Amino acid sequence: MPVINIEDLTEKDKLKMEVDQLKKEVTLERMLILASHCQNQPFTDY
Repeated sequence: MPVINIEDLTEKDKLKMEVDQLKKEVTLERMLILASHCQNQPFTDY
């Protein structure tokens, strides 16, 4: 992963990076919630 100098980025680029990071965090949080929920539920095959 290349090193990025934040000071050289435009405000738009900084905000885009922040949005991308937040999307990753939300996805990870949802995966963790789903995994913990699935562990507590018995598996049923329909």
